[in-house]
Amino acid sequence: MIVRRTVQAGATLMCLVALGCGDNSDTVPDVKAERSADDLARARFYEHVGRASEARRKKDWAASVRHLQAALAERSDHEASLVELASALTRLGRREDAVVILERLRKAHPDLPRSHVLLADVLAENAESSAADLPRAESLYRHALQMEPNIVGPRIGLARVLLRQRRFEASGDEYATVLGTDPHNLDALTGVGRTLLARDRAAEAVPWLLKAVDAGTRASGRRDVPSEMDTRASFEATPLSAPRLRPALEALRRARDLLGGWPDDVPEAVRRAAERPR
Repeated sequence: MIVRRTVQAGATLMCLVALGCGDNSDTVPDVKAERSADDLARARFYEHVGRASEARRKKDWAASVRHLQAALAERSDHEASLVELASALTRLGRREDAVVILERLRKAHPDLPRSHVLLADVLAENAESSAADLPRAESLYRHALQMEPNIVGPRIGLARVLLRQRRFEASGDEYATVLGTDPHNLDALTGVGRTLLARDRAAEAVPWLLKAVDAGTRASGRRDVPSEMDTRASFEATPLSAPRLRPALEALRRARDLLGGWPDDVPEAVRRAAERPR
């Protein structure tokens, strides 16, 4: 008798549970389906990122743009994809589109210094930058430096913008700040020389530009050789024909023109490199 009542009570309890819960298939989300959709979106994102990377290796910038745009359709604030998209657009000559993407990067990642620096770089890179572009680039560089005072890139960028605005003393101060911690910085040494040239002080500019060439050709250990295994043979000097030396060599050629000839302290190899067609 007791067993029968227990069985009946159990059955009654199961019925109540069933009635209380009811059929909730319409209200409880299908977790498996949601996960599947997320997984598919993630797979699409990484597929497009991979294809964009492959296109970038082939320098197929148009294909890179297409795949990066598709990737960003899945993850609109992805930092690296926004940076790469802006770079590809710039290479295609689509400067205004690159600015729009970098504005998007800056809004998505306002605490990231490079989001401000990259936008400033694009605004200031053209010789035809508008009257509004340079002051805005200056403001962006200064904002990045407030966030991280010790990064060299925005300080060099700021110095260049100030030089283009003919604010020679301020530009020189920024270059001097870089050289205070990195006395062999190629960009800063070249910048000091160019600042002196802009002030019609060519004779003073030449020693700085020669220091820049020396710094730019200085031998350094190869990256594929561990430092503890460095030998004399593992060090390679940068040739004078390297693209990174062109600004210093072009400035030296300008100094030659202003002075009416090469100063005696400019080595023959440097003269030949400076006179070589671009």
